[in-house]
Amino acid sequence: CQETEVPVLFTAVTDAVGAGLVNSNEAPGKNVTGTLDMPVIADQIGVIKEVLPEAKTLAILYTSSEANSEIQAEEAKAAAEQLGMNVIIQTASTSNDIPQVISSVVGSADAIYIPSDNAFASAMATVNAVAVENQIPVFCAVEAMIAEGGIATTAIDYYELGKQTAAQAVRVLNGESAAEIAVETQKECALVVNDTFAKSVGVTIPADMLDKAATVY
Repeated sequence: CQETEVPVLFTAVTDAVGAGLVNSNEAPGKNVTGTLDMPVIADQIGVIKEVLPEAKTLAILYTSSEANSEIQAEEAKAAAEQLGMNVIIQTASTSNDIPQVISSVVGSADAIYIPSDNAFASAMATVNAVAVENQIPVFCAVEAMIAEGGIATTAIDYYELGKQTAAQAVRVLNGESAAEIAVETQKECALVVNDTFAKSVGVTIPADMLDKAATVY
């Protein structure tokens, strides 16, 4: 991203530095700033352990061509290992590979985690069907994916993220330089639970988790 005379604000970017949009999140430069939608992955892995305290092995699945997914997968691996879980990482080349990739970890993983991966997100109906067929719990990074076939997550509210970006735009219109406005993340994420899907794969959501969830499907 080159320096621009017109201020630019982005929203829902996972890794602005890696994408070359800014020099750093703290001091963006280039007359560009905005908001990130990087999930709070350590919290999301913590949710898996809360639902499945006996889980020993976590499979992390994503699409190999999606750089943002790879970044999230590495962070999820570190978080899972810190909680004492073994990690299996499997990737799909295309959405057509997804059923086979899920089936490949059945019997060796106690649960599956899927980051905010575009190919998997668009194939959640397939993910749901294969998971139910094989009775394997699936957890995802994004609320829309949970709604379609995941158990639970702490999710970013994209509407609220858009409002954060709008507030940055107001600051620019009031005379601040976009280059000097730090890139922001969403601090407050809501617990989202799909109790229907959980039951379909033989998982019981703890009552206290259902009580504190912002959304239950």
